[in-house]
Amino acid sequence: MLNSFLQERFMMANLVKSANIEIEKSKSINLKNTEILRRYESDVETYKGYLGKLRTSISGKAGP
Repeated sequence: MLNSFLQERFMMANLVKSANIEIEKSKSINLKNTEILRRYESDVETYKGYLGKLRTSISGKAGP
């Protein structure tokens, strides 16, 4: 009886440990995705600035 009780406890402990590992993995993936999204948004804003400068430059040369 004691043996089955201990086996059950170890099984539950392993389940909790596995669940915690999976949670940490998902947190890590989420942090990576968030960082990638921030970089992408930053790059998009930079490109918008470049395009704005290009448009201004082109319209300035084509206008007069």
